[in-house]
Amino acid sequence: MPKITKDGSYDLRSSFKSTITKDRYSKNDVDNLLVWIKGNSTSDLKDGSAYSRTVVETSLVSVGINSIRNQSYVQVFNHVNLNGSASQFRIADSNDFSFTDGGDNDEPFSASIWVRFTDFSQIHGLFGKAASTSTREYFSTGSTSGAITFQLFDESANHAITKTSIDGVVVANTWHHVVVTYDGSEGHTGINIYVDGVLTTSQTAATGGSYAGSENLGSSLFMGLAMGPTTASTLRYLKGDIGEKYSL
Repeated sequence: MPKITKDGSYDLRSSFKSTITKDRYSKNDVDNLLVWIKGNSTSDLKDGSAYSRTVVETSLVSVGINSIRNQSYVQVFNHVNLNGSASQFRIADSNDFSFTDGGDNDEPFSASIWVRFTDFSQIHGLFGKAASTSTREYFSTGSTSGAITFQLFDESANHAITKTSIDGVVVANTWHHVVVTYDGSEGHTGINIYVDGVLTTSQTAATGGSYAGSENLGSSLFMGLAMGPTTASTLRYLKGDIGEKYSL
């Protein structure tokens, strides 16, 4: 499953390349992954990165098996189902997950998730490093109209940089490969959102007037749970399935 390089030389826009087996990639690609979680258990998820971080699960519903076909190639993978109200899994806070130099200077990173939405009856939390209004760093959500949002927060200034795709880039009951990249420039123009290998068109983008950079705070890294987007104090859970999640 996904093996990509930390310096961005891997083509993040290709959704199918991200499913090709690991012999296509170098050891450096694997070592540069900060976290890589495969959806193969409701109570014993593993981090497949070199860090082997501990994963904590809450109220995961079930495990399933899926396949993605491209011409003659088929990739089979597991997923976990989340109930949209309490399900999530997380990894404890680490400096590795705070993309700042500690002096109000953001650093580049990317995050990817295979996701299937049950429906759009609610705003879905995809992932985020935020669990309260005092620990907000970044988070991604899916809207009730099928748009994807990514937001980075400056907690001290209470301002954010945000980008939201156009509506309808994701649909219900279909697997989607969502990738967010950020170049560390501290502006919304540095955020790109890809869905199924395509760079999405933005419907809204904004940089808060006094955003000075994300901060290294104490939240765990959550999957299936995020905050925002318009109300950055509201917890959002995912109603659907996660195939895997990785960050670098």
